[in-house]
Amino acid sequence: MKKHLFLLLSFLFTATATVVADPPEECEDLGTVQGKATVTFKRYAVKYLPGRFTVSTGQEGSGNKVRFSQGNLQYRAESGVWRFAENQWDYIGNAEGNITESSRRAGQTAFIDLFGWGTSGATASDFPTSATATAYQPWATSTSNADYCPGGSNAVNIAQGSGYEEADWAWHNKIQNGGNAVHQWRVLTAGEWQYLFTGRTNAANLYGFGKVHGKQGVILLCDDWDWESDNVNSQDIAAAVSEYSFTWVPGTGEYTNNVISDDLWTIMEAAGAVFLPAAGYRQGVSVTGTGSSGYYWSSTRANDISVFYLYLFSDNLRPQNTSYGRSYGFAVRPVQEF
Repeated sequence: MKKHLFLLLSFLFTATATVVADPPEECEDLGTVQGKATVTFKRYAVKYLPGRFTVSTGQEGSGNKVRFSQGNLQYRAESGVWRFAENQWDYIGNAEGNITESSRRAGQTAFIDLFGWGTSGATASDFPTSATATAYQPWATSTSNADYCPGGSNAVNIAQGSGYEEADWAWHNKIQNGGNAVHQWRVLTAGEWQYLFTGRTNAANLYGFGKVHGKQGVILLCDDWDWESDNVNSQDIAAAVSEYSFTWVPGTGEYTNNVISDDLWTIMEAAGAVFLPAAGYRQGVSVTGTGSSGYYWSSTRANDISVFYLYLFSDNLRPQNTSYGRSYGFAVRPVQEF
């Protein structure tokens, strides 16, 4: 009996979930217990941010809202691995991965996080109509807007229900640390980005420009945020701001308006705060604006050339910007309804 109990406890110990900063692609490795081979299952931690965000009028007063992924979407071409950045403030910027020359991108080991629009890796069979030769791959660097048209059409959206939602990076692919199953995450529509910043109750006070872990960007506060509360998703926000002598400055403004210490951010993140870092943008294999400006795709086309995207730069924020075409490489920050 004791022997059986020991073996059971040994197995449970070796099968414990493992959390790693950069998890390996293999899902298991071999170990031994009393000279016999056993299997250690390496499970990838799924870190769900707790904040609920209303992104449409239909969600007001209901439980069907969205939560954001733990970080921006990243992709490794060599192994076809998709993952979320480990931290909300992480981005690759002007470094190997994003700026790798075109000839090496399809097999590179470095992660990229600035994608052309609709480059989920979906094929013609995923769409209602036959696709022409287009740049559907996430490593694509073509600067021609005509190469970023799901199904070969520049007249379609990639939002849910469009018939072309498989072109959405987060919807089409398994995300290693986001549940590792298809059809779990999606990108916000242009209308949802707009509603998030201007439509929800108290919207003007629920975002602000700031710095998190030394990175510049925009901070989003969840619907039920209350700076004077001792229970925002079980976090005492009132005590935290008092301890760190912090005063919130809402709306657009300088990034220095809200400089968040690491200790304070740990509490804010646990209470549901979201950070969108200024990750810059890519054109071909050249990256610009890293650390000062941010560009986040929506799933909604604007016209034959442009797609709506969230733009942020110091005192300027536009939830439905269209200045650049769909061939540019922007960040992707998925959401999940819950």
